[in-house]
Amino acid sequence: MNTDLATTPHQPYMFIYDTMMIVLVFWLGKQYASWREHGMRLGWIIWYNAAPKLALGCT
Repeated sequence: MNTDLATTPHQPYMFIYDTMMIVLVFWLGKQYASWREHGMRLGWIIWYNAAPKLALGCT
């Protein structure tokens, strides 16, 4: 293994990207918990039921 990647100029950008991804996963988890507690909106339920049919070409 080489340690040149630790000194790359892209390291600050990776820190920002990693932080944003962690926040996104945390936010998605909070949304999922809210959905479990209060139920999903009707629009999401319709989309959730229609998506596999559209993806597989079923009518």
